[in-house]
Amino acid sequence: MRGSEIAELIALIAIFLIGVTFGVIAAVSQAIKREDRRRSLTHRPPDAGARGTRMLTGVGSRDVRNDVSHDVRNDVSPPERTPWQP
Repeated sequence: MRGSEIAELIALIAIFLIGVTFGVIAAVSQAIKREDRRRSLTHRPPDAGARGTRMLTGVGSRDVRNDVSHDVRNDVSPPERTPWQP
């Protein structure tokens, strides 16, 4: 392979990867808009696109409860403190 052929191959690979990147960004953007429109973050993902987007962005189903008395942070009791002794 000559230098010009290698340059063409590198350019084609770069164009392909840029296209894949923009395709993924567009698909994630559409799934996010669809979830916002449906207000479905408190439920299971409605389709595979939303499920993949939640996995990619690190957002799971939000567990929203109606009772405000339950605080998830208080589910684990803190360790007991012992008095300081010299």
